[in-house]
Amino acid sequence: MGELPTRAARQQLSDRFQSAREQLFTKIQELREAEEWKRWSMVPKLEELCAKVEGLAADENLKNVSQELKRAQAAWKKVGAAPRDKGEELWKRFKQACDAAYARCQTYFAEADQEREQNLKQKLELCEQVERLADSTEWEQTAAAIKELQARWKTIGPVPRAQSDAIWRASARPATGSSRSASSTWIRPGGSGSRT
Repeated sequence: MGELPTRAARQQLSDRFQSAREQLFTKIQELREAEEWKRWSMVPKLEELCAKVEGLAADENLKNVSQELKRAQAAWKKVGAAPRDKGEELWKRFKQACDAAYARCQTYFAEADQEREQNLKQKLELCEQVERLADSTEWEQTAAAIKELQARWKTIGPVPRAQSDAIWRASARPATGSSRSASSTWIRPGGSGSRT
């Protein structure tokens, strides 16, 4: 087995271990203090974000409220953590302000969804009107009617994203029948139409 270390050698190893342990403990303590200071430095940033979101309650432009709310939530995630006792309080304050702003935006979102659905119906009606013109042999009248439908198309706002591609394909579909050249001026990719 070999010889056991002498009492002096054991004491020397114990002293070295204790010294290394104390140095390590000092470093750990310094790191903890630095982390605590860093957390405390985040408090003003988090308070500023809370105040910013709370300020959205006075903004009547709900589209702006929605955009600012998203930015504030992204910024909250980027800011580091605050000390536990202050962090929980700030999080509750921030979440409460976000929930209130989001509740106000729900009306805006519902109205926007309803408007896009209405736009979809109008664009589908325009597509149907162009399809009815497909068999016309009155070239000049058909071309003028299609141009008028194109102008109306451009004034209609966006449709629901899920139907955006389908309505675009329907509008870009070439008309069939004897009046193909007259009705082929309907909305075309790269042409005068607007996709949404």
